[in-house]
Amino acid sequence: MKIIAFVAIYLAGGVALFPFLDLLRPVGISLDHFYSEFFLNSGVDVAQRLSLSFIYASAFHMVWSALFSESAKSWVYTTNVIDLYYLALRCLSAFCISLMSLGLVGKSTHKAPYTDFHQYFTFLVICMLAGAWAWELKHFLIAVIYYAARKIKGTTE
Repeated sequence: MKIIAFVAIYLAGGVALFPFLDLLRPVGISLDHFYSEFFLNSGVDVAQRLSLSFIYASAFHMVWSALFSESAKSWVYTTNVIDLYYLALRCLSAFCISLMSLGLVGKSTHKAPYTDFHQYFTFLVICMLAGAWAWELKHFLIAVIYYAARKIKGTTE
């Protein structure tokens, strides 16, 4: 039931953001310049839709993971500096993989005969998976906060 609620709320919120697409024009321009460094440029309009979808998906996953994920109390008290590096590397690699995957998607749909909304909705569905990198970010942030709290209290090794 949680999965159905996740998909329904995610898609409804994403569709509701479509009228605000023009506000992210500078982000789309920046993303298109970034992708052009890797020969994945697909145009500013496609990058603009990709950026809105990806930002929304990442924020949605972050809120969902904060509200409905399991407790971190079983592992967070045993983290050390090596674990923080590991979690940071996992977070960074998941983010880069998501971003490059979206660049490939944008490049492949660059010349497809889609309407603006249909293309945005397609990106929204794809970003539902690409935004899962935010779960790694959540784990990293929780570990850093608990490690810093233990460091302040003086209970770390």
